[in-house]
Amino acid sequence: GAPPAASPALATTLAWFLRRVAAAYAAPGVSNAFAGCPSPSQLSRGAARAAVAWLEAWPSEPQTARGACLLLGSLASARRGALAGDAWAEVQPLVRAHAQSLTTGDDSLTRAISRLAPERRTDLATALADCALAVDASSSSNAFQSIIAPVEGIAQRACSNQADLELVLALYRGVATAAAAQALDGPGATLARRRPADAVARALGPLVDAVSTLQDATLFQRCASSALSVAKDAASAQLPYASRPAKALLLQAAPKCVALCARGAFGREDEDDRFSDLGSALELVDRLVSYDVLVVDEEEEESESPDGVGAGLECLSLIVPNLDEALLEGRSAAGARFFRAVAAVVDVAPDRLLERRDLATGMAQALRFGAARADADAARAALHATRGLAARAAADANYHDASAWLAAAGGVLRPLLEHRSAVWDRVDDAADAVLACLAASGCASRTVSTEAAQAVSRSITENAPADLIFDLEQLDSAGRAALSSAPTVPRALRHRDARKRFRDACGAFLARAKGYLHTE
Repeated sequence: GAPPAASPALATTLAWFLRRVAAAYAAPGVSNAFAGCPSPSQLSRGAARAAVAWLEAWPSEPQTARGACLLLGSLASARRGALAGDAWAEVQPLVRAHAQSLTTGDDSLTRAISRLAPERRTDLATALADCALAVDASSSSNAFQSIIAPVEGIAQRACSNQADLELVLALYRGVATAAAAQALDGPGATLARRRPADAVARALGPLVDAVSTLQDATLFQRCASSALSVAKDAASAQLPYASRPAKALLLQAAPKCVALCARGAFGREDEDDRFSDLGSALELVDRLVSYDVLVVDEEEEESESPDGVGAGLECLSLIVPNLDEALLEGRSAAGARFFRAVAAVVDVAPDRLLERRDLATGMAQALRFGAARADADAARAALHATRGLAARAAADANYHDASAWLAAAGGVLRPLLEHRSAVWDRVDDAADAVLACLAASGCASRTVSTEAAQAVSRSITENAPADLIFDLEQLDSAGRAALSSAPTVPRALRHRDARKRFRDACGAFLARAKGYLHTE
């Protein structure tokens, strides 16, 4: 093997340098311009040997171990996988040590691999899987089996006796992010792209079930967070390439992973961990609804087949009841991310969301809370989602609920009247949301606005002055005029001039009515 560098810091720097060389010098045609330099094949072999030596020498140095793993991953994808075979030949001792560290083995490299932290085991699993998949893509072999077989063996034991679950989940997270084959062409590329997704899909459900039975609260929280990360990474990197059965398994397991982490209002002891789990859950929802994959079985009706939007909505239904003001207000980025995720769901499938009455009710409360946030990004995302839901409800009589949508309009207007923050940066978004809520309440067919104005006022304040109710009547009349400017209500809500007229009317209303609530 190659002698290790003089220090971990030097090894980390060399790993970074060799990654840059592999990406630049090893590119087709570039190395020919440097007379006397080693060939790309020699570079690949030497760099791979060095990475193995650094992992053996300094497994407890996180930056050095990570740098070595990233170097191996770079060699897998350099020259569109042309150097992967050379690197794969040099990492065979590491492949054997990876397998032996999960069973028995006492040589120095195996002991070093066993000492790696879980995060570095994830990095190593990604690097080895990338090297194997790059070889498989170019040669129609199955080198990936030598990486996943020992992992599957220990996973089966972990599911039966609950041992080593944290390590197993760390390894599967590494497999879930292995994506080197996705950019490669070759006789085995199609199968190579599919293998990591299928491997994760087979294991994730049983692993989640095993995690749910853990008695140690701290271990449960860590393993639940790891399982959610596996689902998120698989949805991000692997879902488009998975086989149909694997897609179905991943989509079935995703809500289970969210349920584990969401219980008790994302009840991790550490605040950073709480927000990290919430962010992972929201990213998973976003990935699922943005990649609407429909798994159709010949023996199943299409409506009964699992799909990305359905899985995303199921995840969202588990997140919303476990949210509290501390989570949404604790960090502005978390609140904004949640409301952006909701807005994405509304954009993709508003009717699917409205069909889930329980979820739609909880969502309406969350959106009302979001519209009142001082953070402009969170408020605008909440208002955008409110407008999308109301516009869809206005187009379908099945979703008409005058009292609910008038209350929603009042919920949008209240923070604009309370002087709680500089809300003029979102008045136009709020006006669009109010117009859509009025449309969903049947504004276009109303002849008298008094009852509607009173219903809206009750959402703003318990004892509304007569002048406020009068101004709300005028606003409802302005909404009716805007909605009558087009042949249908949905077209009126999209009509630029109609929306501009109502925005002007809403701005005039706010200018008159801001003094009615004295909260400062």
